Amino acid sequence: MLTVPYWAAICFLLVFAVFVSSITILCCEIKQWRINSVPVYKDYPSVNRWMKSELYRASNYTKEDMARDCDLSLEELNAFFRQEHKDFRTLRNEMRVSEAKRLLLEDKSLSVELIATYLGYSDSSNFHKQFHKLVGCTPSEYRGKA
Repeated sequence: MLTVPYWAAICFLLVFAVFVSSITILCCEIKQWRINSVPVYKDYPSVNRWMKSELYRASNYTKEDMARDCDLSLEELNAFFRQEHKDFRTLRNEMRVSEAKRLLLEDKSLSVELIATYLGYSDSSNFHKQFHKLVGCTPSEYRGKA
């Protein structure tokens, strides 16, 4: 049986911990390009106005509401989503997470839970999940690296 000295095992664990934390930070930075800024849709100015209106924050906001507020038929809005290769939920989450990133860095006195509520998430764990999915790190990690 192979025995490993105690100090070697501790060194391995320390190196592994540094490696994992470095990977986490790197993933967060690599994925940051996904939502650096709000996109502009030149063929859909009403969608651009909708994005600036922050209506996406309402927790019960639907695709039908968006179509109405953009003065588009549901078919036109679906054509927009097909063109962009995304759906309503994805666009809405991208907008919310983009706003969350701004708030996390601008006002460190705001709690992550308060930001989640402000952005229309009824459950802060869902906010954490969506943020991590799009940015590659948790909201607290994102705030801490700035």
